[in-house]
Formats: sequence, C-alpha cells, structure tokens
Amino acid sequence: MKLRSVLSSLFVLLSVSPAMAEGKSFTADAIQQPPGQPAQSGKLYIGKNGARFEFTAQGRQIVQIVTRDGKMKVLFPQQKNYMEIQGQPGETPGRRPKVPCKPAPNLACTKSGGETINGIKTERWAMQPQGAPKAVVIFWDPKRSFAIRQLLPDGHVAEMRKTGEADYEGRKVEKWVMVIKTGAGEKQNGELLYDPELEITVREQHGNGFLRELKNIKVGAVDEALFKVPSDFKKMQLPRGSRPLPPQGLAPRP
Repeated sequence: MKLRSVLSSLFVLLSVSPAMAEGKSFTADAIQQPPGQPAQSGKLYIGKNGARFEFTAQGRQIVQIVTRDGKMKVLFPQQKNYMEIQGQPGETPGRRPKVPCKPAPNLACTKSGGETINGIKTERWAMQPQGAPKAVVIFWDPKRSFAIRQLLPDGHVAEMRKTGEADYEGRKVEKWVMVIKTGAGEKQNGELLYDPELEITVREQHGNGFLRELKNIKVGAVDEALFKVPSDFKKMQLPRGSRPLPPQGLAPRP
C-alpha cells in the first residue's frame, strides 16, 4: 500500500473531538462515522503533555502523537518507522484553544467587544484570511472555548443553544443543539453533548448523519511514555507533494 494513500485517509486527532482540561488525563474509545460509510474507531490517550491516537487505516496500524512543542508524529508500528510534522508550539495537546484565532502573516484576527447570545456571554472575533473579501465573524464562549455563533461571508449562520443536562457514560454533560442556516434559507440541525468537567465534546450528531463520539471514558493518569517515539523507530521523509494536516487542538470548534 502506498504511503500517500495512507496519508490521505488518516483518521487524524483533530477529528476525534475531545479536549482536555488542565490536569485531567483520560483514555477513551473514539468513534467516527461519516454518512453512509462504515464507522472508524481507535484508542485515545490524553495526558498532561501529549495526546495519542491508535487506529487502523487500510489494514495498516497507525499511531498519531501530538506533544506540547507542536509536533505531530505519525508512527507505523509494523514497519517501525515514523514521520514528523511541525505545527504551532505552546498549546497543550488536547486542550481547546483559549481564542478562536491568532494573527498571522496571512490571517487577520481581531477581537472587538461581544454580546450575550442564548444566555451566554460571548466575545466577538473577526477572522479574515489574506485575499478574502470579508471576515468570518465568531461569537466565542471563553468559558467553554467554542463558538456560540458564526457568520460566514456566504450567508451561512451556525449557532449553538444549550437545551439542558444529560447523563452520558455515567457522567453529567450539557446538551446543545447546533443549527446551521444557509444564505438560501435551508436549515440543518445537530446535537452535541459537552462534558464541563473534562471540557470535552463527548458526542456530536450532525443533521447529515455524521456522528462522532467518545465511549468508555476513564479518567486517570496516563503513562507519559506513550507520547514518545520508541528508540528503534526510524524517521522517514514525507512523500513529495503530500500535505497532511498539521497538529491542532483535538476538538473541531462548532
């Protein structure tokens, strides 16, 4: 099997959808099921200084590790080799970012006041990539570190609304409804369960049938050796022209 093919199908940490609170370490089974496709699953480990995800893609065992220095290491245990991808250092792996964006040479990111939306006090942020005619406007919940409302230049509006509490995997979680409206007036709903203690999204169900969730969550210390590459693994180079996803926080921000 070609390495480029494996790269294109990586079930990356970004798509697992947890986030880690300070001092909270845990393990979980991560499950993701795109519409009309078989479910993908793997084992997730979140520690104080790293995140590890073990899964199988196209019959090949793969391990992804993200560490505090911003590096993602993709390990292939059967071949005892690995690739390294440099990302943005400084963020604790598994932690939701404190802000929705940061200024960069090709990205304008500004904060300007805020407002209360659906009972949640939010910060207003504008994010505009270089060359884009308009900015994406984000109303950010700094407590939970996700967007309560997003206004896209094409007229799409995405909004979150808390609807109550629930029990999930023996844990107390918040129930949220996600509503996405297009500029043409079409609407799509989804549901989200958020764990306020761990600061993780434990389940997402989108209107198009997309599902991702964490099961068998076990809170407790995780061996930090899991976030290191074994000494007998050989570093390999990325195939020319490939563009794997960089290390990011574990939760896609709704």
